[in-house]
Amino acid sequence: MNIHAIIERLDKVRKNGNGYMACCPVHTEKTPSLSLTEKDGKILCHCFGCGADGIAVVEAIGLKPDVLFSEEMETEEGNDWILIENSLFDEEVINIAFHDMRRGDPICYSDYKLIRTSLARRQERYRRNMPVKHKMAIDLEGYRG
Repeated sequence: MNIHAIIERLDKVRKNGNGYMACCPVHTEKTPSLSLTEKDGKILCHCFGCGADGIAVVEAIGLKPDVLFSEEMETEEGNDWILIENSLFDEEVINIAFHDMRRGDPICYSDYKLIRTSLARRQERYRRNMPVKHKMAIDLEGYRG
């Protein structure tokens, strides 16, 4: 698949150097902040507004992550590869956050976003009946350290 299959699903697309700028489908915006570039058989995406990467962008427009690559990705367990690949990392992030919050240590915004992503992937693993290593409950609502 090429970059045109992605940009045809985006709003306010305009050519920008070797790539394109568009409105990010991950968050609501009026001014394009999503950069897309095709390089070495890969489509590189980054939103300067919310920090979304290519996987978040293509999932938000209803495509699978393999559209970002010219060659088909080898995946474990079909489409669950991202959940499986990141499960140990996610659990470590959640564990560290749990202990930091219990001690009252502040969490910076970039760590907060990482923790939220790890918790969301854990919830998706749970929803799909995939193994969840720890079941510590972390409530980040209203917590910004």
